[in-house]
Amino acid sequence: MNTEYARLLISGLEFSRFPPESRSGAFEGLKQLVGFFSGEDVHMRVQSGFYAHAYSFGNIYNDFIYASWPEVSANKALEGITQTVHQALAASFMPHPFGDTEISDAEWEALSEAKADYGMRTGAKREPYVTDSMSWHEVRSRYYREHPGAYEWRPGDNDFFPNRRFSDLLLEKEIERAGKNEKYEVAKNVNPDTALAAIFHSDVAAARGRDLAGYTAEIGSKVCEANFYAFEAELTAKETHLNKGSLRSIWSAINRHGEKQYISLDFRHCMMEFHDKNGVHLGEFRFTAQDNSPAEVSHNLKCIDA
Repeated sequence: MNTEYARLLISGLEFSRFPPESRSGAFEGLKQLVGFFSGEDVHMRVQSGFYAHAYSFGNIYNDFIYASWPEVSANKALEGITQTVHQALAASFMPHPFGDTEISDAEWEALSEAKADYGMRTGAKREPYVTDSMSWHEVRSRYYREHPGAYEWRPGDNDFFPNRRFSDLLLEKEIERAGKNEKYEVAKNVNPDTALAAIFHSDVAAARGRDLAGYTAEIGSKVCEANFYAFEAELTAKETHLNKGSLRSIWSAINRHGEKQYISLDFRHCMMEFHDKNGVHLGEFRFTAQDNSPAEVSHNLKCIDA
């Protein structure tokens, strides 16, 4: 089982960083992230000194969690926090809302597993830590790309897309950006298993027309990265040369058997070509890892040493 950690920084619970009208919303986002970590079995820690720290509003227990609503509402540093948010905190997060274990900076740095600091979202473009599940997935996928073979595959993982739930979220974001959410919801009611692939490829990617190759490179790269694939620059250059300059983009990851496997982006059709450790073509697949057409010998990678 993969061991992964999240550490809440002292600054991540400092309400003074927010205007009063944003404080309740910021905390709601943090609460949702904590719930996500709990469901994902991420080991939550807090920065050393977190519970004893003197925040702008006071002590986290005496002046917030255990404080009465009249006390909270009279605290200028907590202006904007609603009674609903305060009650939710008191009911759900006592006695240790963010993890029992404090961890020093040195101990945190010594951890070699996937990890990320987290806290409330301020609205800034670049936060110093993860603030939602999407940014956590980005940190997590980057770790496994940089540490090939570190990911422990689970029985239910797709053989080529171990983190498909994240890459599917990326495709759903593209559907939303293209204004196709309503059609996507209808498609899900008809066939939830194929709706994402159908709407993304037919209504989003296909609409790119002459820009399809560029869009394939952009989104295909994100899907590969989300599933822990690293770009193979040298192999890409060699395959492009051997295919008479026809554009290639090849990615590799370590599979559940401890062997390399490859993905090559299909720029003409906005698809993915899957290959085994020897470069043997296994078929053409959609960006959801659902098959689109069978294997073809002509699609084998030419530069892989068997």
